[in-house]
Amino acid sequence: MDKKKDLTPRIILLGSITEDIIDLPEGTTFRSLGGILYQASVFCAFKKPVGLWAHLGKNLVNEFRRLTSGWRSLSRAAVKVVSWPGNRVHLYYPPRGEREEILENVVPPLNLKNLARRFSAGDFIMAVINSGFDFRREDWQWLVKRIDCPTWLDIHSLVLEQILGQPRRYRSLPDWPDWARGVTFLQANQQELACLLGNPQEKPTLRQMIDFSQQAASFGVEAVVVTLGRAGVFLGEGNKGEILAPPVAVEPVDTTGCGDVLAAATVIGLKEGQPIRDALRQGMELAVVAAQVKGVEAIFQELKNYLDNLII
Repeated sequence: MDKKKDLTPRIILLGSITEDIIDLPEGTTFRSLGGILYQASVFCAFKKPVGLWAHLGKNLVNEFRRLTSGWRSLSRAAVKVVSWPGNRVHLYYPPRGEREEILENVVPPLNLKNLARRFSAGDFIMAVINSGFDFRREDWQWLVKRIDCPTWLDIHSLVLEQILGQPRRYRSLPDWPDWARGVTFLQANQQELACLLGNPQEKPTLRQMIDFSQQAASFGVEAVVVTLGRAGVFLGEGNKGEILAPPVAVEPVDTTGCGDVLAAATVIGLKEGQPIRDALRQGMELAVVAAQVKGVEAIFQELKNYLDNLII
């Protein structure tokens, strides 16, 4: 997208830039660009060089440029503007239970085969299934086999029905090993894990989470991260698993993107050589900060202020 060459990226983000319409439990509605930009906002608040690989709908170009104009460490060179309208998603948050999602527009999937030659062993790839249409499974398999750097995969919308214009129900995903094979870190939330286990209606037990972690390890996954909301985060490493409690209990303003912030902050810790348990604790702390505001732009500023205060 940019004509000039930006900072050489060391963290590569693969996913979708979305236009989010969010209905909150108290009855208010707000709009924000989102999707992979939640993760990007964290890296840029930390001033970490990051390369964004995404298709951008032509109707969102000006807003994207304005929103990210102050993100100095972001390389936009691989953001491709397409003639389609950008991804548009309507999120309904009930007072209790899982949110409802309606995907109204979707851009064409990324061609990952064009990207493999651009990665080096020093990179860290973070891929997020923001819409379920972001890139093809066979292309993801092809890419993972050909790169020599850590990978983080958030399966997210992969477990939602692939439909447009109506509420997307959760579905079982028996082919999840084809997505996870060769990935270093695998992320899901509790509902998404239930879909991977084959029963979207049943809340996974700790024993089931540990068993899943052990199964994922057989496909090469080093660590499984399952976000549990107020209960914290499950960390599974092979046949070992534990629940890490959140640092503080706060009443959130908006939980959209909290798991994304947690994951991105964890990746920063991992890149700095922290053990994953310590990196996750850092991620949980910043997710709490992000939950106090609404939208990507506010999260970027809130995290930036948080870091500035730490330095002071």
